[in-house]
Amino acid sequence: MSVGPRIDDPAIRVDSLSLAKRHQGTGLRKHLSAVLGVTILVFNDLLALVISMGLAYLSRVSVLPFIYEGFQPIQRDALLNLWWFPLLTVIVLAYEGMYHNRLPFWRGAKRLVKAVTWSIVFAILFMYLSKSLDYSRALIVLTYIYAVLLLPLSRYLIKFSLNKAGLWQKSVLILGAGKTAELVIKGFERESTMGYRPVGLLEDDPKKKGILRGNRIVPVLGKFEEVEEVMKRTGVRDVIIAVPGLENKKLVNLTNLLQNMSANVMLVPDLFGIPLTGIRVNHLFDEKTLMLSMQNNLASVCNVILKRTFDIVVACSMLTVVLPVMIGIVIAIIIDSKGPAIFAHKRVGKDGKSFKCFKFRTMVTNSQDVLEKLLASNPEIREEWEREFKLKNDPRITRVGNFLRKTSLDELPQIFNVLLGQMSLVGPRPIVQKEVEKYGEYFKDFKMVLPGITGLWQVSGRNDVDYDERVQLDVWYVRNWSLWMDITILIRTVGVVLGKKGAY
Repeated sequence: MSVGPRIDDPAIRVDSLSLAKRHQGTGLRKHLSAVLGVTILVFNDLLALVISMGLAYLSRVSVLPFIYEGFQPIQRDALLNLWWFPLLTVIVLAYEGMYHNRLPFWRGAKRLVKAVTWSIVFAILFMYLSKSLDYSRALIVLTYIYAVLLLPLSRYLIKFSLNKAGLWQKSVLILGAGKTAELVIKGFERESTMGYRPVGLLEDDPKKKGILRGNRIVPVLGKFEEVEEVMKRTGVRDVIIAVPGLENKKLVNLTNLLQNMSANVMLVPDLFGIPLTGIRVNHLFDEKTLMLSMQNNLASVCNVILKRTFDIVVACSMLTVVLPVMIGIVIAIIIDSKGPAIFAHKRVGKDGKSFKCFKFRTMVTNSQDVLEKLLASNPEIREEWEREFKLKNDPRITRVGNFLRKTSLDELPQIFNVLLGQMSLVGPRPIVQKEVEKYGEYFKDFKMVLPGITGLWQVSGRNDVDYDERVQLDVWYVRNWSLWMDITILIRTVGVVLGKKGAY
């Protein structure tokens, strides 16, 4: 039987040092790798933008006239006259820091959309001021749409490839070997295109030997006071301080020390649970005081209206597409088992008010009687029900219902709840009255917004996420809401539904 690596294996320390040196290399090699990586990224963006313009031209010439005869033919010059647009966009991307900042995918995608939007605005202004009439408005709009889709996708693929080639990877040392450091390592694994690779830890606690992640171990290479020596041995010049409980004076001294000897110092503060979206950093210069400004995005009437408008527009668009599917599901449910096709269950919504949440019926009509008999006869199932308010292998579910649940198609009728103003496309999971006590003090956050058809818990493992974590995810969403977050969750939901992860 094969045995995996052990944290206390003495060979780990040596392996980690050689790993760091292999990734960092000499100063010249590291610099050349960084320049080559950025150069490839720039050419990738230029290529994606040129392809976007080409697709926009083909769509304008071949597709739009077919849809609507009012579109007049355009000359190839209309495309050639925009040769400068990719260069303009790359300049805006550089200004936005997209060639040196290492951002999580969705934050990076937001920056890309912002950069392309500004590029289009600048392009329209330039063409207006130069009184150039030889351009197509449809061509510009289509270029924007294709660029918004292609740039994030191509960047993800190219960064993934650059990571494999070692041209985008950056080795980092982490000060701390506790839960915070483990979360940082887990985050870097999930956001692999950021390129950060933790190669070692520094920790004063002699009991801690390292952090095990799958088949990979990030070992402790020394104590805090040995950071300078470890940095020289490994060649790593990027350091993350992940010690939330460290005394303030020690933290300041440590940060000042690292800032003098490292290329980049990243600090993970002890601010878990505090809203992060829209946070602003300010300071009082003479007093050497840092201030973090946090606003409640959902307290803004404009944001509430924006979210509601987004819900209505997207829900109406979805309904026109899925209505035939819904009719087919209704027929299948009626054929499969007796009872109505739509099931309305009382749930708790905004301001703690109850509403009827629509779903396709996935259970037998006497499901409550079946449940009570099951809970009375099986203590293990009763424990699971009291803990999760769900059963992984629920005998009440019908054959069609099983399929609907695994594909999440049972929730399609909730589009009508959205249109009625009882739910949102994205929000906390709608709960029953008995679950309110499980939210405790966090219920005040829950009832600030409309519950959602999908949300953070759905894209974070769905039913595989334990109940306490579901509550934390719902609260985090409310405190950090942004329209971009709603858009990313909707996109991620598609992948989760297709993968059927955590669905039962």
